Amino acid sequence: MADASESRTTTDHDEVRARWGYRRAVVTGGAGFVGSHVCEELLARGTEVVCVDDLSTGSTDNVAHLRGDRRFTLLERDVVRPFDDDAALADVELVLHLASPASPVDYLRRPVETLDVGSAGTRNALELARSRGARFVLASTSEVYGDPEVHPQREDYWGHVNPVGPRSVYDEAKRFGEALTTAFRGARGVDAGIVRIFNTYGPRMRGGDGRVIPTFVRQALAGEPLTVFGDGTQTRSVCYVDDLVEGLLAFAASGHPGPMNLGSTQELTVLRIAEDVAAAVGSDAGVRLVDLPQDDPRRRRPDATLAREALGWAARTSWADGLARTVEWFRAQDDAAPGAPGSADGPPSPPLRVSVVGCGYLGAVHAASLARLGHDVVGLDVDARRVEALAAGRAPFYEPELAALLTEGVDAGRLRFTTDPAQVAGAGMHFLCVGTPQRPGSDVADLHHLDAALDALTPHLRRGDVVVGKSTVPVGTAARVAERLRPAGVGVVWNPEFLREGHAVSDTLRPDRLVYGTGPGDEELAERLDDVYRPLLEAGVPREVTDHATAELAKVAANAFLATKVSFANGMAEVCAAAGGDAVALAGILALDRRIGGAYLGVGLGFGGGCLPKDIRAFAARAEELGAGEAVGFLREVDRINDRCRDRAAALVTTACGGTLVGARVAVLGAAFKPDSDDVRSSPALGLASRLAEGGARVVVTDPQALALAQASRPELGYAVGVQDAVRGADVVVLATEWDEYRALDPAVLRPLVRRAELVDTRNALDLAAWRAAGWSARALGRAEAALPQPAAG
Repeated sequence: MADASESRTTTDHDEVRARWGYRRAVVTGGAGFVGSHVCEELLARGTEVVCVDDLSTGSTDNVAHLRGDRRFTLLERDVVRPFDDDAALADVELVLHLASPASPVDYLRRPVETLDVGSAGTRNALELARSRGARFVLASTSEVYGDPEVHPQREDYWGHVNPVGPRSVYDEAKRFGEALTTAFRGARGVDAGIVRIFNTYGPRMRGGDGRVIPTFVRQALAGEPLTVFGDGTQTRSVCYVDDLVEGLLAFAASGHPGPMNLGSTQELTVLRIAEDVAAAVGSDAGVRLVDLPQDDPRRRRPDATLAREALGWAARTSWADGLARTVEWFRAQDDAAPGAPGSADGPPSPPLRVSVVGCGYLGAVHAASLARLGHDVVGLDVDARRVEALAAGRAPFYEPELAALLTEGVDAGRLRFTTDPAQVAGAGMHFLCVGTPQRPGSDVADLHHLDAALDALTPHLRRGDVVVGKSTVPVGTAARVAERLRPAGVGVVWNPEFLREGHAVSDTLRPDRLVYGTGPGDEELAERLDDVYRPLLEAGVPREVTDHATAELAKVAANAFLATKVSFANGMAEVCAAAGGDAVALAGILALDRRIGGAYLGVGLGFGGGCLPKDIRAFAARAEELGAGEAVGFLREVDRINDRCRDRAAALVTTACGGTLVGARVAVLGAAFKPDSDDVRSSPALGLASRLAEGGARVVVTDPQALALAQASRPELGYAVGVQDAVRGADVVVLATEWDEYRALDPAVLRPLVRRAELVDTRNALDLAAWRAAGWSARALGRAEAALPQPAAG
């Protein structure tokens, strides 16, 4: 079964690593299947690695084991946006450009984005290499040969490609990337090369990405027939990922311009691959033949002569060995990931049919996560544009890992979205995930979205159905909903969410706890909800069953406590500023006390977003309605301290401007209320920007993800796409949201762009000594001038 029986020896590999010369590398698409293996091998060779990935098809799980290595940096960003000069990209000697949707599922669902990555993304990566004098390698593909009429395919074959067919977005993106790389090599003097990667397989492939081997393995593990397109006589040459990585890095070190084929020369029919996978898994479910997709290549095998002669490289891992390792990895994922399709700890068969009503930040994540647990999910929302995006597997807002989760659920047929309430009929569980914003002109929660959702849902409920509330509501709401639905024989459980934006997917699939609130005599409803969360419960997630009121309070009490910790730290910062102390050092000392801990003690601009500000106000208002307002009166001061953070920051910026904001140009880095989110609701960053503009400053805001929402929310402010455009000609630069890429900025690079080198760090996230050493005057909230770190002497 192998194309070569020879296996790589440890000594050979160690010698290659010892000769490796690159000290620092950028890997775009580094959190993807191939990219993560490249990052891993680079670290093993002693190279510092900057992994650049927007996580639209990659996953932090692929590089989780690398993130504890100080030589590894993950920059979560889209390569379509130009690379700003920052410290993480300094001294780069090698740029490996792997970023691109690479599976049919991804590039067919995201055609424009695929073309953008192949064009603008490739140019940005080339410009990075050119500016650093770095070696550049484009990871192209055998797809540039299309449905080849020459076999095997040599590098000088021009291909047989349909430029307007369904696969064209990927094929032509890579062909354009090759042309651009060649142009930069000839016209710009970039040390650039091109490799054409043939079919590759191995651990960390996504089971639902549409490629033949992971699809077959997942189906075999689930006991399903293996789906074979056509009659299965079309061929593929499959290369184990370790071999590919070795060839890719050998090419990088060689200085060869390419193009160069990298792939196994053993050619297998798709039917043979299916049979071997079934045998490796031990499945007897057989195969299912379906129509061949348009433009699917009939034969695919590289002529690897150039790689063998120029690099001394050939794929060495046998098909049997590589397949065994791949199946073992997929089995481990099924064992480790609760509810993975085909795993032994998955939900009952057939899966439960559930609905999710309201598909915003909470609902979209919850719906996709329930589909991940194996359930049949229909999401209902009144926003037709949002439903259209979700139904196409696109996240209508930024949340890491959500896009991949949506794609998986939609493609598997377990997840759909609609605006028609009648489509929820037949579901046994209905999750209420609608927003409960602050009522205009009042602190109380506005429940009209919740009531409207119940109005739409009620006609389609059956006796015995269960409505599960996840929305954050004033205590007493669940009892009111239960009273309304009781005549219809519908039960109500309140199951509050505890999600953090930026971590919503992991918080849903790996929560700290599950809380159920049931009404008197309805305790058996908890067992019904257990069936939904069975994989999580069997994975050891704690479960607490209580009454409706306590479950409602569990969420608002948690948010009130977190908000109190934030405002306590910022209240201490006010005292430190008056007394000449260092609030950051004080918070660090408090964090050493195990009774207190360091979470939510960050000194800075305060909290924001769609939860904490409105939740503590609604909690206080409801307590007052119940006659218990005095018990939570401190929450009013928590809110006032939080608001004063913006005032103190504005005063600090005014000082940096020389005492007046009038006419000053101020660059504000950050618009989202926190990193890893595009949410600008109650954003401290935008609140500060507005205060500065009201004071007469010319404010320019930038943000990696939230720019469009910020512009819609505060159109009176100025905006710039990148950091360099934002800071150009600025009198003061303000860090307002602590994105990783802002933490990594190089102050020496930004210094020539500004009019005055004045920095205000409102998040205490930057190395102020480094900024001062680069010629900046640096200030930070909660830290008196004498307490600020000074540049090293000499």
